[in-house]
Amino acid sequence: IKGHQNSKILSIGEDVFKGRVNELREKMDNYDVKMSLGSVWKPLSSGIEQMIYEADALMYDDKRAYYASNKE
Repeated sequence: IKGHQNSKILSIGEDVFKGRVNELREKMDNYDVKMSLGSVWKPLSSGIEQMIYEADALMYDDKRAYYASNKE
């Protein structure tokens, strides 16, 4: 994990996880919070390293999308 990043590993179902991610994105929009977010849900049997890699890649995708739509 690079930079100012955080990672959380939760033992919750996929629907709950996706709901919480959506809630977080809505709150970020409501409070005008600018933050890149990458999230991945996988069964517990999946490799942690791969999950972190995927979430990291998604976070950078989110960051690129933000800067592409907010050019000054």
